[in-house]
Amino acid sequence: MLKILSLALTASLLFTTTASAADKVFGERPNLKNTVKISQILDAPEKYLGKVIQVEGIVMDVCPMRGCWMKVKSDRKKENLFIKVNDGEMVFPMSARGKNTVIKGKLVKKTMPMKDVIEIEKARAEKKGEAFDPKSVKGPRISYMFQPIGVVIEDK
Repeated sequence: MLKILSLALTASLLFTTTASAADKVFGERPNLKNTVKISQILDAPEKYLGKVIQVEGIVMDVCPMRGCWMKVKSDRKKENLFIKVNDGEMVFPMSARGKNTVIKGKLVKKTMPMKDVIEIEKARAEKKGEAFDPKSVKGPRISYMFQPIGVVIEDK
């Protein structure tokens, strides 16, 4: 009986190792547990700034040029978290789209200067054929993105 249990346990461990071996790992492998919901981060981003945390979600999009960013779907509708690495640091494959991912990293705050916001809004207005008043821009644009230390894209 002990041999049967030992064999079953060994087979179970082999199956687990084989199943996770197909996952794509970049950087330090996240532990796949203790994730923070993306909606929680988006509701109170200042609370998470600079802290190493883990998030989980479905990959919605990947940078088609260099694989340097991904958009990960939130647990709440119409929300996502932007994941960005320096070019060449990690290269996320296009095949990640639609797959579950767990990402370990830090949330960072980015502030787009007022002059850049004005340029972007001016270009949008021109594209639509609308008039643009620079005074309509009320201030710099703040955004949050996640800088990963490690990523696992599950192959399930």
